[in-house]
Amino acid sequence: MRLITDIIRLIRVRQWVKNLFVFLPLIFGGSLMSASGLLGGAGVFLCFCLASSAIYALNDVADRETDRRHPSKSHRPVASGRIRPEAAGAISGGLGAAALAGSLWMFPHKPQVCAILSAYILLNILYTYMLKHMAIIDVLAIATGFVLREYGGGAACVTAVSPWLTVMVFLSTLFIAFGKRRDDLIPAQSEDALKSATPRRSVSGYTPGFIDQTMTLLASATIVAYIIYTLQPEVCERFGSDHVYLTTVFVIAGILRYMQKAIVKNETGDPSELVTRDPFIIGCVVCWLAAFIFIIYIAP
Repeated sequence: MRLITDIIRLIRVRQWVKNLFVFLPLIFGGSLMSASGLLGGAGVFLCFCLASSAIYALNDVADRETDRRHPSKSHRPVASGRIRPEAAGAISGGLGAAALAGSLWMFPHKPQVCAILSAYILLNILYTYMLKHMAIIDVLAIATGFVLREYGGGAACVTAVSPWLTVMVFLSTLFIAFGKRRDDLIPAQSEDALKSATPRRSVSGYTPGFIDQTMTLLASATIVAYIIYTLQPEVCERFGSDHVYLTTVFVIAGILRYMQKAIVKNETGDPSELVTRDPFIIGCVVCWLAAFIFIIYIAP
């Protein structure tokens, strides 16, 4: 039982929530109620879950030495010695191969799905061994990974991806990534823990003031991009409603809450955990989705 628990921790099952980005083309494309669209979305979601877990396992192998000197990461299965690096590497390779094979099996007539998934895996391998140590490039790589998830969902569901949607995904995930870097820079830990930790090398390229200003800029750009998108004539025509812009209130509320958690409370260490455990942010996501579905699929 302990081994199963350690494997689940190694592959970060709770981080799979990030892969829900593959469903965005379905939601914004007005195809959420399509059975074939949902089936395709579920298939590519599974593939990205396998691929992302492969990367998490690889990351734990690559970072095992520095993780051992970290107050919380030292408890990870590989860093603590509960799973050998060779075993973790085999799990990583198996999951990556399963992700690619699964994409070819589930989408035999859509080779672009496998191509996008391959690009995602390659990007994250580069991130694990090189890009995450380079300030600014590290967060750009993270945001690009989410854009690839979005395009993977669009390719699997044969749904055109709006340029505005890509802009919003890139800006919003870049915003969240800077929040994570802020937590790396100013961790909510004791002084003794900080002395024993080995900070990420890219952190030296940031300061609290720079990150706060950048987050403010990205938050503003994301909100403006979303408003412009919802007011586009073709968007209103596609959804059969002129009231999509009303969902903006939940986007603004969610962004402000994240900034509050980051800047006021220094609590953005794990964005996935924050999104799934913070009642305010959960409420914003649920209300946004409910309002969007009502306006697009029910109100007309």
